[in-house]
Amino acid sequence: MKLKTTKTAVALALLLVGSGAVTAAENEARIIQNSLDAAQGNNRADIQQAGDNLRAIATQTGSAINTSINQTGQNQASHITAIGSSVDVSVVQQGSGQSSDVSVDGTALRVDILQQGQQNQLSAITLTGDGNQLNVEQTGSENNIALSPVSGTGNDLYLQQHGQQNQLSSAEVNGANNLLDLYQQGQQNNVALAPVAGDNNTVFIQQDGQRNSLTATAGIAGNDNLVDSLQDGNENQLSFGIDGSQHDLTVNQRGDNNRAELLVAGTSNALLVNTRGDNNGVIVNASGAQQDVTIRQIGDQNQLVSNVSGDEQLLNLSQDGNANQLQATVEGGQSHVVEVEQQGDLNLLDLLVSGAQNTVDIQQLGNSNEITGGNGSSATVSGNEGLVTLTQTGHHNKIELDQGGTANIATVVQQGNANVATISQR
Repeated sequence: MKLKTTKTAVALALLLVGSGAVTAAENEARIIQNSLDAAQGNNRADIQQAGDNLRAIATQTGSAINTSINQTGQNQASHITAIGSSVDVSVVQQGSGQSSDVSVDGTALRVDILQQGQQNQLSAITLTGDGNQLNVEQTGSENNIALSPVSGTGNDLYLQQHGQQNQLSSAEVNGANNLLDLYQQGQQNNVALAPVAGDNNTVFIQQDGQRNSLTATAGIAGNDNLVDSLQDGNENQLSFGIDGSQHDLTVNQRGDNNRAELLVAGTSNALLVNTRGDNNGVIVNASGAQQDVTIRQIGDQNQLVSNVSGDEQLLNLSQDGNANQLQATVEGGQSHVVEVEQQGDLNLLDLLVSGAQNTVDIQQLGNSNEITGGNGSSATVSGNEGLVTLTQTGHHNKIELDQGGTANIATVVQQGNANVATISQR
């Protein structure tokens, strides 16, 4: 006997609360809709709840699915599972202690989640498929967003939090041509980003406020991914890592007493760091080959530490301000290019370069500046066939250079009065 299918969906269970919301407590609303014909569907689930300790569950499969959950009160919970295509999911929760989890799988899906209040949780957001869009917004304090692994192609994810002491964590993003846009506004917020794997993915991260942190120690893997981050405020922290090839990472910090630590590995990656303010610190460790590292600091009493190893690395460092400190270390390998510029007074450069066929070009503009090796020692450049050019413009400046190896060239230019230059070649 052959079963005859229909184009209409069969509702296995249905509980709808009408437009006139009734205040209640400890109730549960559950909707399950399965389309018998995957090409059809047009199912709609609508749950509205007002009260405390309420729970809403919607499970749907098929196409042209529309799910809407609206909860008002305390300690509400919503659970949505949608599988299919052309799915539209909307969750609105108002109050405190709310929780929501969403799992969607398919194509052309759109998920919108809004939570307003305190101590709300988006404990699990799972997105699988292609061409999907996720929009999440939390307003209040002590809220949490946990993004589960995202896989697929051409997905757009927008996550934002407004308030204080909020947490936003992202699991691994796999696939290609995905967009991840993260925004936090307030104080003492945190973003923890798992690796963005795959190719040609784009990540934007912005934090506005004080004492915020961004942690992504294994932030980028794969190839040709782009990450652009901005922290605007004081006492912010950033830690980011790159592995793979041909990535572009841009880090911007505006404010005072900020810290950034970057780790670059792989091949042919580009790192650009801009900091503006006073007493900021940047640490960069670059290994692999053909990395392009550019760091710019504007302000006073800033610190910059760069450690480079591998082959054919390009290091471009600049500081504009007074009483800044810069440490540039290049260990091993060959054909490195190190370019450093400091503008201002009372600046200090600690230089240590080893390897063959390296090019070092240092410029200092201002008064009472020093190029040395730190701790009272000389700046050291060792290896063969190296080229070193040191230029100081101003008064009361000092250069101490120790160059070891064969077929090396050292050029020192000082313009001004009461300057001192010492070169030792061995």
